[in-house]
Amino acid sequence: MTADASADAIKDEVKITKSSDDGVKYENDKNLQTIEEFKNEAISHRLKAKAVKADFDSFKNETEQKYKEFETEKLALTSKVEKLTVYEKKLIDAEIKAELVIAGIKDTDLAKLIDASDLKVSDDGSIDLDAIKSKVEALKESKPFLFGEEKKFSTSVAGKIEKKTEKKRFNVLDMNDAEYEKERKAFLRLKNYNLAN
Repeated sequence: MTADASADAIKDEVKITKSSDDGVKYENDKNLQTIEEFKNEAISHRLKAKAVKADFDSFKNETEQKYKEFETEKLALTSKVEKLTVYEKKLIDAEIKAELVIAGIKDTDLAKLIDASDLKVSDDGSIDLDAIKSKVEALKESKPFLFGEEKKFSTSVAGKIEKKTEKKRFNVLDMNDAEYEKERKAFLRLKNYNLAN
């Protein structure tokens, strides 16, 4: 039985007793006032419950929305990590192949013989080349028939390549008069030769 139904039942009972006596009438008025207070309190509690439910629903919707956003971001990050792992593996494979070429391997497809599971790319993007070299040397010792003559240069991105000396370019403003005349005559001879042919 709800609060409203019980309040109405009490009102009906109070109306009956009103007519019998004035003393009872006062008591019934008091009961009616108490009933009205209970009704108002029940209404107030219902309104508060609706407000709390609305707040809860709002909070629930926000939480579900944030959860969906986090799941989307998680999927994107997982995809990026997978791509990064693939790129790191390709970088490690390229470094292994470069070291194998330097060691004189006959076929770079044989790079699969080297276990690269313990090789990692550091945060700055470098790889432990000493570990790769030791693995290549171990393969070369165990299967020397796979290798030919060693190369004297590096094809590795991280390897050190000797710098070639560049041909010095001349600047006319830095030349003295004798050097200028010498270069001018050489240029004119070349120009006349090209025009004649």
